Amino acid sequence: MIESIDEVLTSFLGVDAFFVVLYSHDSSAIEGLYVLERGEVQSYEAMIGKPLPANTPTAWVLRNGQPLRFNDIEVEIAQYPELQTIRLTEAGARSWLGVPLISHAGVPLGVLTVQSYQANHFLPRDELFMLQVARQLTLATQNARLFAQRERQLAELDALQRITELVSSTLDMQQMLPSIDVVLRDFLQADAFQVVIYDPDRDRVEYAVVLEEGVPVQTHTIGRQLPPGTLVGWTLQHAQPLRIANIYTDWHRYEHVDQPSPPPLNGQRKPSWLSVPLLEAPDRPLGVLAVRSYAEGAFGVSDERFLLNVGRQLALNVRNARLYAAEQTSHRTAETLREIARVLNTTFNPAEVLLLILHELKKVIHYDSASVMLPSSNVLRIVARQSDHDNDDGRWRDLQFPLDDRSGAGRVMLKREPIIINDTLGEGAWKPSPMANVVRSWIGVPLISKGTVLGVLNINSLLPNRFSQYDAEIALTFANQAATCLLYTSDAADE
Repeated sequence: MIESIDEVLTSFLGVDAFFVVLYSHDSSAIEGLYVLERGEVQSYEAMIGKPLPANTPTAWVLRNGQPLRFNDIEVEIAQYPELQTIRLTEAGARSWLGVPLISHAGVPLGVLTVQSYQANHFLPRDELFMLQVARQLTLATQNARLFAQRERQLAELDALQRITELVSSTLDMQQMLPSIDVVLRDFLQADAFQVVIYDPDRDRVEYAVVLEEGVPVQTHTIGRQLPPGTLVGWTLQHAQPLRIANIYTDWHRYEHVDQPSPPPLNGQRKPSWLSVPLLEAPDRPLGVLAVRSYAEGAFGVSDERFLLNVGRQLALNVRNARLYAAEQTSHRTAETLREIARVLNTTFNPAEVLLLILHELKKVIHYDSASVMLPSSNVLRIVARQSDHDNDDGRWRDLQFPLDDRSGAGRVMLKREPIIINDTLGEGAWKPSPMANVVRSWIGVPLISKGTVLGVLNINSLLPNRFSQYDAEIALTFANQAATCLLYTSDAADE
């Protein structure tokens, strides 16, 4: 169609160059740019997806929704001090005429422009003719956009339906996410896909997957805090979508985002980014869903709305998976406590029961080591211990900890309530153990029976931010069983 219009304008107006700019108000960027110079199509793909330069005559026509004509642009441009010319063709234009493409709603959709290398080439009647052509071109543009919008809506509904079926079919992220990646790569033409599930109680990444063109990429963030300065971290912190046309040039517009590494392939790739938060509540994100494209400006406002809808589906799946996991944990806890009660009723050996409690505790709280401490001569000593990482050479039996606020266990005894330390390296009062492995996060729970603190249940992890308040509540249930065991065997011994 553009070539046909060029033929008409060239024969009727004798123009040397002709171009059409289509503008998207949603993305505030150039949606289409068609340039012909003396019948030859010129390529300006690099300008697609970028904002229209504000100080050009074309931008003036778009802003004001009115025609603009220069008999000699080199002379008359001085009448518009805010404007300057941008040469799109090899030769500079002397006569210039631009008219807006106005929709039925009165919204400028773009600009139709003709140029001549000769001064005083266009007359007022040419301006009227161009307005007539612009109306026809606007009608064709609107029809094309309506058709494209309808096609996109159908494709979007199909993609959302496929994702809904995937999300509804399983709670297994590892099984579901690669299939969602296929749908998003097909619909959004994305090259990379990323999902991060975040545990706000532990302040750590619970699950993460990165797929590059469908191939898994190793990630080291699981079980750790999100690295600062990342685009995923920004999305999580602000609980807002993040859309960037070029990561390497636009990153500095966002506070606390670090400069990315130099682009690969000598800068040939100019990746764009789109991420949305997975929200449990408006101010409580569960994670982030992100896509990336190697093409600059690949994602628009409609893509952002679509990904937000996908994010809502995925957030619902995460909530359901956590509810199911909590239900399973409650079931395992009940079964474990019944087993402990059964053993407690058949033996008077406290060491055997305490080891059983620590063993069964592992089924509901993932730890690296756990122990029970009892007071003896104003210190706390370990009487039972379970560990996955060091050989049980008995060295722990010689350990002792102050029965005061100089040790974590001592503070639990004094406060008579659970204490969680998310990272021992930042805890000044933490007394390191001489054991080989360094404890990074810790839960201490008092063993209380009949109002008396009998000891402390310690739960250790080699990773920081490992435990939550929910873990402390489960641990308290096991601590009560341990306290009952100690009291029961003490009473039995007295008899």
